[in-house]
Amino acid sequence: MEKDFINNIVIFDGQKEYTSLEIINSKELYSFLNRYLIIFPAEFMQKIILENGILYISTNKTFSEATFEPRNVSIELREEFRKIYDH
Repeated sequence: MEKDFINNIVIFDGQKEYTSLEIINSKELYSFLNRYLIIFPAEFMQKIILENGILYISTNKTFSEATFEPRNVSIELREEFRKIYDH
């Protein structure tokens, strides 16, 4: 995982939001991120980074599911995301 990616990711477990240092320092969070981020296209993540946005990943307390949402990005990028992921 590239260093740039982690700075633009937030994981929310239903109670707490975790950011880069917390994710890096937690084996459980880091493993979760690696498991689910692999299915997320790197090209789209680069677009989020270019816009200085956030990939917001919602999960449950057992980290057994993930929902992705780009935040703080342009309307165009959100629409592109919806076209790809909202079926």
